[in-house]
Amino acid sequence: MLKPARPYVLTIGGFDPTGGAGVLADIKTTERLRCYGMSVLTANTVQREDKVLNVNWLSNEYIVEQCEALAHVDFKAIKIGIVQSVEMLEIIVETAGKLWPNALLIWDPVLKASDSTTFFNFDSKTDYDSILSKVSVITPNSNELSVLSKIENSKKSLEILRTKTNVYLTGGHPVPIAFGSRQDDKIGVDYFADSSGIKKLNPKPGTYSEKHGSGCILSTALACHLALGYPMHQSLLKSKRYIERALKSNKSLLAYHYQ
Repeated sequence: MLKPARPYVLTIGGFDPTGGAGVLADIKTTERLRCYGMSVLTANTVQREDKVLNVNWLSNEYIVEQCEALAHVDFKAIKIGIVQSVEMLEIIVETAGKLWPNALLIWDPVLKASDSTTFFNFDSKTDYDSILSKVSVITPNSNELSVLSKIENSKKSLEILRTKTNVYLTGGHPVPIAFGSRQDDKIGVDYFADSSGIKKLNPKPGTYSEKHGSGCILSTALACHLALGYPMHQSLLKSKRYIERALKSNKSLLAYHYQ
């Protein structure tokens, strides 16, 4: 088993030629956070930073073959990004569990691109319990959370899903007012829900600019901090500060990863 001085982190997702999202953004994040990143592709995309033009999905068999080629690597954490279907997600989770049973799994349930291009057609009839039970933490925004839980109310959604897995609700989209205060509807307020309850993570004051791939960067940063051995809550805070610095790095849609 290959064991480096830096922990290995695997990201499974799409190729974005702009480098703002997908596995290119993941690798930038892992390198900056002193991990060694490797990637398995689920799709090749044709896109700009503001628009997806085409998506060429790879076969489940080819994805598994890529994973098996890396079976000798001791991954500490695995982040899953865009997938085409429930079937693809289940195969990836099962393959990861078989090849790297000790790795933490982070699933970023990407429903759509920022231009509303659909990546994963969530099947509302699917019972995700068996999938979620094998995942260490999921990182949905409020829209993705409501689809997974089949409930619009974010607090009720978190109460349900936290019994199945850890949930980091990202505040890139306004969270529906469900926590007793209109302050909870502002951009940048995140929530973490686990078996002990629901905790709020407030943003640092600052001027932030929207970034293509911010969800990819955040979930990969979380995978890295967990791989580095930080406790969950500390990993959450460190990852939130990392994406905040990326959002402040410039005014374009493409983040800089220098800190």
